[in-house]
Amino acid sequence: MKVSSTIQALRERCTSFKERVFGACEYQNLSNAINPESLPAAYVFTISENPQTLQRLENSYYQEIDATVAVVLVVSSQDVRGQSAVDVAEELKAEVFKALLGWAPLGDKNCTYEYSNYQLLDSSMCPAALFVQLEFSCPYVISVQDTRIPQQLEAETTELRSVSIDVDTIEPNKPDGQMDAQVLVKDLW
Repeated sequence: MKVSSTIQALRERCTSFKERVFGACEYQNLSNAINPESLPAAYVFTISENPQTLQRLENSYYQEIDATVAVVLVVSSQDVRGQSAVDVAEELKAEVFKALLGWAPLGDKNCTYEYSNYQLLDSSMCPAALFVQLEFSCPYVISVQDTRIPQQLEAETTELRSVSIDVDTIEPNKPDGQMDAQVLVKDLW
């Protein structure tokens, strides 16, 4: 699932990060030399997509996907117990909730973020920081428009330019065999 709109939303709506919201590559390249002055920060990436059973007919495609997006909060941890860092992380969590919960990142009002998990991550790579992973689920749908099916049908079918219809209205009990009206519909395709 694309997360660029989520990154942008957090940059705009969560002022505590001071626009320090990044993607997966920056998170993978974190080192133990994090500057505490550059915190707090957040890293956003998709951690899983679980497809449901495909519902397919001959010319259609419908599959629901449950995507999980992680927002990793990185907070400066100056005390040994991490107590103040946890408090800051909780304040940031509330800010992230207000920015994301109920919002439709893909523009479909039926596919909104829901809170699904909280996890304290191993901070041994950077002892001066606390890492908290917030997880949000966002269901979305893969439909026939997202597949090869429309192009395949277009290539396999001929154009329908017009339809001619002869109409025999039903007299008291049955049609009389005489055409009472003709309809010609043009330029259908």
